[in-house]
Amino acid sequence: MGLPPSPRSLSQRVNIVVTCTKRKHVPPMTDLQLRDVCAADIQTGFAAWVERLSASASQPIPARSLYAGDPWSIVRTLEDTAAASGLDAAVWVCSAGYGLIGLDTEVKPYSATFSPMHPDTMCKWRTQPAGSASAARAAWWQLHTRWSGPEASLPRSLAHLTAKYPRVPLILVASQVYLKAMTEDLQAAAKSLCDPDLLCIISAGTDHLPGLDTYLLPCTAALQAEVGGSLHSLNVRLARAALAEARDHPLQASRMRARFAERVAAAPPRRLYQRKVVTDGEIRRYILNGLSKDPGVSWSLLLRRLRDGGRACRQERFSALFKVAKTRSVVA
Repeated sequence: MGLPPSPRSLSQRVNIVVTCTKRKHVPPMTDLQLRDVCAADIQTGFAAWVERLSASASQPIPARSLYAGDPWSIVRTLEDTAAASGLDAAVWVCSAGYGLIGLDTEVKPYSATFSPMHPDTMCKWRTQPAGSASAARAAWWQLHTRWSGPEASLPRSLAHLTAKYPRVPLILVASQVYLKAMTEDLQAAAKSLCDPDLLCIISAGTDHLPGLDTYLLPCTAALQAEVGGSLHSLNVRLARAALAEARDHPLQASRMRARFAERVAAAPPRRLYQRKVVTDGEIRRYILNGLSKDPGVSWSLLLRRLRDGGRACRQERFSALFKVAKTRSVVA
């Protein structure tokens, strides 16, 4: 295997935006868990959160070293994969706790998420009594774009990023939840680029974004068979595959769209599992039983056993229920 090109031979810059992960190598101190922020509305809640980030005695560490899990293990390879294709990649992170940050920006371990099922969700604040979780996420992201953040010299929004680099390709790798939160910001970012062919969005399962459909690359869960890993890491694995091919397939949205369409057409039918849906109560009892037999068992192992037994539960839901059950078992 040949060595990746030296920095001098890197010819094209590319900005890659990924999302953070809930899993962290360093657990947050109690003052940096969003569940403990009490406020009447989202603006007050955000201000209180930012104050906590500033005042906390927690030791900051680079973002690249904070996040953990299967998706993040792939994120950490993106720069080298791009370099092997002659690209100078700058990786940026979208975080519910910090907004848009650089991969080496130092941040304090925290727990804040857009997921409505998590104890540290920001969805507990709605923009109005009958407001949707989607509207709350969008409002939260907009508040982040107006905050100077942990490193004020860096762009704080996608629009700021593309305004600074209007001729640089931007690959956005995100789930539908994050994309909906950032839609307004992303629409502005697309307008700042000098060529619409410079923007592409990798988000398996996302078929529509207002005013942004043309930037969505065709990708489905069936592509898991090609790139491997879990569905949770599918988007970032597809981004890595695109970077690995960049020497032969230039980073132009039109070309990448055609290449991804080829991928989808060639993908084998996805294997579907017929699993029984279970209630939260059943899952809690299952988790508590597992913890009673092995207090050190991981939630991922218990989930795998649950699924192998023919029962269905989303990873995000199971993880949240596991954390609550484990806390109660420790207290008991």
